[in-house]
Amino acid sequence: MDIKSIKPAKVNTKLPKLSPGDNVKVSFKVKEANRERLQTFSGLIIKVNRGMAGGNFTVRKVTYGIGVEHTFPLASPLLEKMK
Repeated sequence: MDIKSIKPAKVNTKLPKLSPGDNVKVSFKVKEANRERLQTFSGLIIKVNRGMAGGNFTVRKVTYGIGVEHTFPLASPLLEKMK
């Protein structure tokens, strides 16, 4: 059995072309209990992986001297917009 036959990944058309070294502002949906809100994560793209499952990208920022990294899946419907 091939993974492509199980479920193909949907491409998120809201995202621009990504490459490491880009500064981005990613807005994504966060679900808490019974409500949903948008949260923004600003930083530098350090890694982009593309694969059969749609791939992902990692954004890093430094806040109060501590490095924070967040990995976002490219095919996620929770990604709203990116600048």
